[in-house]
Amino acid sequence: MRDTVLVSIDYNGKTNEGVLCVGRQLPNKGVTIVNAIDGPEAKDLFEKLITKKAVKK
Repeated sequence: MRDTVLVSIDYNGKTNEGVLCVGRQLPNKGVTIVNAIDGPEAKDLFEKLITKKAVKK
């Protein structure tokens, strides 16, 4: 199985307005938007997705 999930954000930090879009692309298919999140929650979720976590040894 091969699947691609794409995340995009357009956010204005001054007004705390914006939207995070989640898309899905299957092989040889177009991108389908599967979810959109707006407001401060969009920024919070984006930060969680891009923040690296420490690796436990």
